[in-house]
Amino acid sequence: MDEAFRRRAIFVSPVQFSKPRCVWRNVELEGVRLKKGDRVMVMLAAANMDPAMHDRPESLDLARKPNRHISFGTGIHFCLGHQLARIEAASALEALFARWPKLGLAVDPAQIRWRRRPGLRAIAKLPVTAEAQGTHVAASAQAMVDRSVAQAD
Repeated sequence: MDEAFRRRAIFVSPVQFSKPRCVWRNVELEGVRLKKGDRVMVMLAAANMDPAMHDRPESLDLARKPNRHISFGTGIHFCLGHQLARIEAASALEALFARWPKLGLAVDPAQIRWRRRPGLRAIAKLPVTAEAQGTHVAASAQAMVDRSVAQAD
């Protein structure tokens, strides 16, 4: 599950951009001129989908190697809670699928809507059914939990 969580983090990073930063000196980046004092923000979601870093960045590839991303920040700004987030996600999903092993989507995936909140990405509502008829979503999520449990053993 830990590896699947990391792969998913680059595909849908919950934090979409950094706090504003100030440019220290005049510089040109990728043809864009920035002046000293300009305010800029790193778009984490865009950086994680950079085709210069990833083949097929638009595809969720749980086996992608290397898995370079900045979903948890980088350098001195790396998230101190990243391990806790991974453990919480794995524990929650394992408990969820242990309790409801046939959990699946109750709607077509195209009907899932995301919250419209700048900076954070989250699903607004996720209708599910506890008695799914083997939906591909439930099956793939359960497979991720099974692999995670197997790797932990």
